[in-house]
Amino acid sequence: RGRPHLTDSPDLFRALGIMQVFSEILKSGGLDQLGPYLPHILELAQRLPHNSSLSSHTLIRKYAIKVSGRVGLKLLPNTPTNRVIARTLHGETIAINEGFVEDVESEIDIPDEIEGIVDDMLNGLRDRDTTIRWSAAKYIARIGARVTRNFTDQLLDAILDIYQVHYVEGGELNPAAEPSWHGATLACAEFARQSLIAQDKLPTTINWLMKALFFDVRKGAHSIGSNVRDAACYFLWSLPRTLDSDKMKPYATTLAQSLLTVALFDREVHIRRAASAAFQENVGRMGLFPHGIDVLKWTDFFGVGVRHNAFLISAPEVARHIVYRDTLFNHLVEKTLKHWDPAMRSIGAEALKELCKPDVYVLAPPIIAKLIFELIDRLTESTIRGYKNDLLLEAICLLISSSASHAALDLRPDLGVKKPPKWRSILDISLSHRSDNVQHAASQVIGALSGLRSKLRTTNPAVQQGMTRVLGFVGSSKYPQGIRKTIQCLIDIVKRDATKRSTGGYCVEARRNAYNSMARLLQTLQPIIFEELESGLFRNILNSFVDGLDDYEVDERGDVGSWVRIACIKGLSSITQLILTSQDPRRYDWLPADLYRQIWAELVKQGAERLDNVRAEVGRQIIQLFRLVKTLPSSDSAWIPEGIQTMETLFIAEVDTGEGWNESSWLFPRIVQLLQIEAYRQHLVRGIVLSIGSRNESTNRPASTALTAYLLERQVKVPQEHIIEEVFKILLDLARNNSTSNTVIIPVLSTFDQLIEAGLAVEAAKSPEGLILLEELLNFVGVRVERLKNVQRINMSMRVVIQLLAVPETFEKAKAYLPSFLGHAFPKVREETGEFLYFVLQSQDVPGGDSIEPILLETDWAGPDYAISVQSVITNME
Repeated sequence: RGRPHLTDSPDLFRALGIMQVFSEILKSGGLDQLGPYLPHILELAQRLPHNSSLSSHTLIRKYAIKVSGRVGLKLLPNTPTNRVIARTLHGETIAINEGFVEDVESEIDIPDEIEGIVDDMLNGLRDRDTTIRWSAAKYIARIGARVTRNFTDQLLDAILDIYQVHYVEGGELNPAAEPSWHGATLACAEFARQSLIAQDKLPTTINWLMKALFFDVRKGAHSIGSNVRDAACYFLWSLPRTLDSDKMKPYATTLAQSLLTVALFDREVHIRRAASAAFQENVGRMGLFPHGIDVLKWTDFFGVGVRHNAFLISAPEVARHIVYRDTLFNHLVEKTLKHWDPAMRSIGAEALKELCKPDVYVLAPPIIAKLIFELIDRLTESTIRGYKNDLLLEAICLLISSSASHAALDLRPDLGVKKPPKWRSILDISLSHRSDNVQHAASQVIGALSGLRSKLRTTNPAVQQGMTRVLGFVGSSKYPQGIRKTIQCLIDIVKRDATKRSTGGYCVEARRNAYNSMARLLQTLQPIIFEELESGLFRNILNSFVDGLDDYEVDERGDVGSWVRIACIKGLSSITQLILTSQDPRRYDWLPADLYRQIWAELVKQGAERLDNVRAEVGRQIIQLFRLVKTLPSSDSAWIPEGIQTMETLFIAEVDTGEGWNESSWLFPRIVQLLQIEAYRQHLVRGIVLSIGSRNESTNRPASTALTAYLLERQVKVPQEHIIEEVFKILLDLARNNSTSNTVIIPVLSTFDQLIEAGLAVEAAKSPEGLILLEELLNFVGVRVERLKNVQRINMSMRVVIQLLAVPETFEKAKAYLPSFLGHAFPKVREETGEFLYFVLQSQDVPGGDSIEPILLETDWAGPDYAISVQSVITNME
């Protein structure tokens, strides 16, 4: 009844059900019950792949293989005819079915159907789906266990022939070979598990499996072959479980070398672990692998689980054993360094270095001879300037920077040629390359100072970035002649005028690189810095770094000035540490006390910034400076910053790693407490203002909440300090000094808005000084409002005026400025003013509030008839 559904019908689900029923019946039914039906079931299973509407489905083909294989097992004797060998964990060899084999093999009669079934299995080994190849491998091995030894050898020959279809000796492997090689390798592994590989077949089988162990072929943007390598590891894991140690001995060293190579240097973690398991199985059951127990300490499941550990920690330890060293070196040079994945090439190069370290003068020269033979000079111009040349240029620059020296340059044969050497033209190309990685590699190549300053005058941002990187490497403690000019050149790059713009028109990346280069130069010159530089130049460097902390440039990428600020934070920290650790008596003149205090204050300000990554960097650098200061002798008390005990309690007692600074809810309740330290107060307020003015609610809300809570608490505890008046004065001075900069004014007014809303204006008005500050604030926000064009600034000024209506002492003055907003020329401003005034009247006690509310609700503030309503609002407030 199932025939038409399997041969003619396209009904997929019915066909799947029928094949699954056949599979289960054949699994549990007896031969006496199924015998008459086996030829019919086999015929249906073998015809199924010819049904075009069903054969494309994976499960259909899988069940066809299962049914065909189980029919074959039913047609053959139930007792295995080959002598199955097993090994115990103690190394003892056991023949599981000894005594049955000779009697059965002399009587067996192999049915004709087996040949067709074997063909099905061999075709299944080449299928495109892994599950089908896996089923075919298991069933062909089970059939091999029930036929004569001669037939089993023929099956193994047929499996090994699969390898040759896409293989050419000495040529590259074909990606199309991947399915067939995987199926053949799985079948060999199953044969090995059941001890079906004869002694005379073992050399050929192992030879092919060694090739499968390194099957790695690039296909498009990725590689294929990991399943082939995994199956090869499975074969080598199965082999010692059934093979006699005497038969295994001739191949032990080769297998050990190959397995360790894969366990250490394969790209995929599951392959490394599979090879490690196979190596461990061989060591435990055979005991033939050289130094097996010692090597296993470094190549266990965890040792090879992380690529970095496998390449750079485990591999050098394994290479200490000479028997494995050459194999590891050859694989790195011939395979890993030519791998398609750049990450593999990079870590392969690092591994080569680590392997050579124990005896570099003996091990390195042969490797270098293989890798470098006029390598740079043999590169063609088209290759250097070709498409996607970034990886090549990066590698060349790293090679030049690591091998170039004055002696090497003097010995070059092309010095007498007028044309620049090839490495110089490569450096020029790399410096102006669009890739940041190439620029960074090129910057490590030490070049002559001549020509660099003229190149910096270009308007090309890529060239600016590359050249400012280079200037950080051109000076050294051995050749400091041009260091002063280099530093002055870098200072000129980052110098800004009164408008806070770079005077040379340098891009933000160039300025960032210039700061990094200055810090790097000073670190390089540390041993001779007091001899080669002057104190005035050094202070200019520090002042330029302090000035860079005010870089708030914004473009379409966001706050790109933060790149400069982070570079300055790192630079100030490293330069300060350089002076603090020096024993030279001139250090106090080079870093005066006032400049040292300013550096700490600027770092605290950046610690209250709006960007998480900036605050996190400040936290790391302050922790480093704090730890250094704590180690200084008592004679260096001048280097102890103000409030060090308070900072230790706030930031280091709980977390001593600098973590938490990027978490607003953790940081702001702590950092606002530094307002009690007068040296930090002004800078800290400026930083908090920027956070409160941030559009990020996760930053501005914790900042404003922490500031208001601390000021109210401090005012109660220490009233004589007048902390609220002090903060208001700092904010007002900041607004006055930046009256034309909306990027400063708007955050300041936003801060005033938050503080007044929290009731701090009421507290400030209780003192004469505080009341004067509030009146000056009203004058600042209320005068000449009609001249302002920025709606956001106008609205923030309006909020301050309206909120001060609720303070009795400032009511009259605030009321005088209210018409400027209610009657503003911008309809949007009038609407916002009406809405906010209504909100304040609902929540605050303002004279005439009950009579004003209906007027506010009934007036169309965006329409033309608003003038009468403005007058009515003011009249009702009297």
